[in-house]
Amino acid sequence: MKRLLLAITLLLAVAATARAQEFRTGYFLENYSYAYRINPAAPIEGKPYFFAGLGLGNVTAEAHTNLSLPSFIARDKNGELAFPLLSSDFTMEQALSGLSSVNDLGLNLNMNLLTIGWQGQNNRITAEVNLRSDSYLFVPIDMFSLVKLGLSSLADSEFDQKYSFAGLDVGTDLYTELAVGYTQRIGDMLTVGGRIKGLFGIASVGAGLDFSVQPGLEKDIAGAVDGTLHVAAPITVPIGKFDYEGKQYYDIAATDVSDLSGLWNQSAKGTAGWGLGFDLGVTFEPIDGLYLSAAVNDLGFINWNCSVNGHMFYDSNTMGELDSEDYKTILAMEVLNGGRYTTALNYSIHAGAKYKMPFYDRLSVGLLGTMQRHYKEARLGLDITPLDFISLAGSAALSNYGGSLGAALNLKFPIVNFFIGTDAFFFNLTRQFIPVDPVNSTVTVGLLLAI
Repeated sequence: MKRLLLAITLLLAVAATARAQEFRTGYFLENYSYAYRINPAAPIEGKPYFFAGLGLGNVTAEAHTNLSLPSFIARDKNGELAFPLLSSDFTMEQALSGLSSVNDLGLNLNMNLLTIGWQGQNNRITAEVNLRSDSYLFVPIDMFSLVKLGLSSLADSEFDQKYSFAGLDVGTDLYTELAVGYTQRIGDMLTVGGRIKGLFGIASVGAGLDFSVQPGLEKDIAGAVDGTLHVAAPITVPIGKFDYEGKQYYDIAATDVSDLSGLWNQSAKGTAGWGLGFDLGVTFEPIDGLYLSAAVNDLGFINWNCSVNGHMFYDSNTMGELDSEDYKTILAMEVLNGGRYTTALNYSIHAGAKYKMPFYDRLSVGLLGTMQRHYKEARLGLDITPLDFISLAGSAALSNYGGSLGAALNLKFPIVNFFIGTDAFFFNLTRQFIPVDPVNSTVTVGLLLAI
């Protein structure tokens, strides 16, 4: 039984721990050259200029989770730091008190390798090459209950309740993005824009598992497993296979992951996948200084050419209960035909409003609403541009991850445009600079040539 639990853990650990990487405080920031990433119809203002960035001209990183440090570390009855999930000083209720029914972690990165753009009197043209990574992890609370109870209890049939791990998902996508955009002002009130993105997959790993287990009536274990695993990479993944009753299966338990040196000796086999994405936006200026906008970003997909594409299924109600060592019955994943797997991009929908103060047009306020697959946020922002070359923005947001405060600075000198900002500051840190509270932030920094 220990090998069963180890194999399931390894299956999930194959993938690194998604939201789109958009710096939302940048919506309020004047003279921000990358405003078209939030809305491809961002207003066209100022004198015509050419801008370009080469080699990490913009790096945007995002991390979000509803987990916090006190969820895993607390002081025991002796005042010493301990892990409640592993310490006998904490009851089950105490150990799980800082966890949610579904616990998630997302890590995203957008590294801009090349940007070229031109903003004229009434239009804007942009082209980008980006390296992007979108990763996620969802863990149901029963997985932590099992850790607290002890893995050995399953093998020894000491547990006396049912554990359900429905919604256990983990995955990561790594790909390059070639994006071309165009923005056009129509008349005095309307601006429309869009971007088309060619996506070229580097690697993708995803695993989903609905798993329930309980004491058996006749044998050790009763329960059900419904899981999927896909791996797309330009190399062959070393997972064992066997034939049974005319079908082919992956044997996860028999896979030897102790020596992966052979992976580095393989020749690349080309792109692991391809896809398309679209950004669409509109901005309406009903009166001078008031901008109403809406955009939808990352509408699209990536079709992966999988090295591994499998499905496992077991239900003790129809297939019989198991002895604790019959793990191969569960871990045998049927090889799916076709070898193709499609993932949807994590779309973003933005709706916003900005207004320049009539008594001082270098001061503006705004509101931005964002909706994504697993994220919703309302953000209030303010910008002041005291001089032509400097803009400062601040924002406050409320989302399903809690509240946050952000800020941004944009310096637009002749030839050089530098910007830096964050969507959330960390106010509560340990002495090792580890955030204590749940993390929900996007950080960006960039340097452009603007002529």
